[in-house]
Amino acid sequence: MKKKIAIVRGYNLNKWEMQNYEALSGLYDITAYTTKPSKFDINQIEFPVVQLPFQSPGLTLYMEGLEDHLADKDLIYTADISWLFSAQAVVAKKRHGCKIVCLEWENIPFNNEGDKTVSRTKEIVRNNADHFIAVTERAKEALILEGVSEEIIDVIPMGVDLNKFRPSDADTLKDRNELKLNNKDIVILFVGRIVWEKGIYDIIHAAARIFKDTLLRGLPIKFLLAGNGIELNILRNRAGSLGISDRIIFLESHPYDKMHRLHNMADIFILPSIPSTTWQEQFGMALVESMACGKPVVSTMSGSISEVVGDAGLLVQPNDHLSLYQAIKKIILDKAFRDSLGQMALARAVNNFDAGKTAEKVSEVFEKVLSRRILNDDIKTGYEQGLKFWETGEQEKGFQMVCSAFNEDPDNREVLNSIVKMGCRIGKPDVAEQALREYLIYHPADIEALITRAGILFDVNKLEQAAEELQKVFLFEPENQKAAALMEKLKIAVS
Repeated sequence: MKKKIAIVRGYNLNKWEMQNYEALSGLYDITAYTTKPSKFDINQIEFPVVQLPFQSPGLTLYMEGLEDHLADKDLIYTADISWLFSAQAVVAKKRHGCKIVCLEWENIPFNNEGDKTVSRTKEIVRNNADHFIAVTERAKEALILEGVSEEIIDVIPMGVDLNKFRPSDADTLKDRNELKLNNKDIVILFVGRIVWEKGIYDIIHAAARIFKDTLLRGLPIKFLLAGNGIELNILRNRAGSLGISDRIIFLESHPYDKMHRLHNMADIFILPSIPSTTWQEQFGMALVESMACGKPVVSTMSGSISEVVGDAGLLVQPNDHLSLYQAIKKIILDKAFRDSLGQMALARAVNNFDAGKTAEKVSEVFEKVLSRRILNDDIKTGYEQGLKFWETGEQEKGFQMVCSAFNEDPDNREVLNSIVKMGCRIGKPDVAEQALREYLIYHPADIEALITRAGILFDVNKLEQAAEELQKVFLFEPENQKAAALMEKLKIAVS
């Protein structure tokens, strides 16, 4: 029987991410969970989708009845430790015994933790998720800085369907004609939200500069901006005030099943993202789509963009329309350079951003996590026998059996508690301390486990290591009195 997987994405469920998991439908019984209504078109997703009522948009989004829907699932694949629905997944885990894998896009450490609800949610998910998939190295580093052990993080970038996103001129003329473009036009494409942080004003300002450039004068250059957002009307007005409205095309919506055709009709793709205090480009799916279609890319040194583009495009300073203009100009004037960048982009997409390969890597993580659940069931008998030996006076034998059970499933809190209790009682604190260390790999923000390990380290005079564990506690709970009292004892011991 196939294992049951729940993909929980709140109102952000979308086709461009789900294309990375649709190949897994033959291996698992997959159901995706979103809100009613959802933010994006979900009709193209190739596995069942359940829509649930929700409260409180934003990170505190609560999906009504989600825990009950997850009762029969073997694994929950949720998104980002900041979302309240990820904490709901933890509730489901505690009720029903499923496993949790968390997909992490966020690349700003401790982001949004000024909100107490978000801060608590992140702590809960960090402490209870069984494994993490980071879409970039930056996302991984943010998790590590927040206390997640590197051993339970895999970096797996998003990919696209390379059977669809590939170089093709089959429909280019037709698609251009529909947008009142001709085959000689040099089309510069942007796809994304029409918001300030996507650099949309830099695009308009760079375009105005390009149209005034004497070396480019007379060239049939057009800008195509595909997307919608709160800045759209202001952006139209800005183009009008600059006198370039006739050379800027705004396409407010475009179906994702035809997105590859939009990229193929373009000559250059641009994504001039600008970092803000609470956001920087987390990946840039449109970059990968364009690269897979063999297009030269101009983007900015913001967030994780450099990981995606590498040396297969031009990266300029963010919030700088002049450097954007100069990069676009260079690619327009040097066709050999333009073609070379396009080929490099294509090669990078094929090697690094294949949705089929992403699916294989995600499946490997699922299997790794699911296998630990089987071990949980298998060790129950040995663990219970160990407790009986302990209770009847055969403490050494009982202790060894409990240790054997823990070695097979080192994220089992119940077995861990028994090892700590037994080890300290029979003079084997080193074994108890080692068990705590292994458990904390899976639950790095478990405050009680951190303090317990610090206490044992203190008792065996490993003061420096004890202090390191207490610093981790203070990172999550600066006012923890238990940890503060132990730290005072440490200071006295050192002095």
